[in-house]
Amino acid sequence: MITLLESQQAERVGTLILRPNQSLTWTATLVFLGALSTISLTIAVGFLLNGLWMILPFTLLELTVVSACFYMLLRRAQQQQVIEFFVDAVQVSCGRTQPESTHVWQRYFTKIFVNPPRHMWYAPTILLKHRQESIELGPFLNTQEKLELIAHLRHLVDLADQRQVSPT
Repeated sequence: MITLLESQQAERVGTLILRPNQSLTWTATLVFLGALSTISLTIAVGFLLNGLWMILPFTLLELTVVSACFYMLLRRAQQQQVIEFFVDAVQVSCGRTQPESTHVWQRYFTKIFVNPPRHMWYAPTILLKHRQESIELGPFLNTQEKLELIAHLRHLVDLADQRQVSPT
């Protein structure tokens, strides 16, 4: 998911917020895990009452593994990239709830590279390079969203060029 926020400030051109698509919320996950746990533990307790006690530890192990997988999936879906374009700089912040890494580069030395996909089934790779450093933009985006991201990046670069040439 891509969110474009254009700015009317003199120095800031605009901001792009990139997030992966998240079809399942934390609440929906808790409801699903609660229903799954209730059903599984009811069956396991039934077997336990009939003398088959080994079912219960494996049911608990199964629920633990499924819960851990859902936790990792939802945590991964919370990552985001915030790209801020200024007249003379580009700032890229990556993280989940707060920036875990931030790069501020001079816009003049920052280049956008779009590598074509290796196969038609894959999406292109978008890299932001500044001298020897590079960051992949939106590795979690699908093909259509990456093409939209390329269009937004071109638009923001054009806006930055216009503001740099003729400041208002």
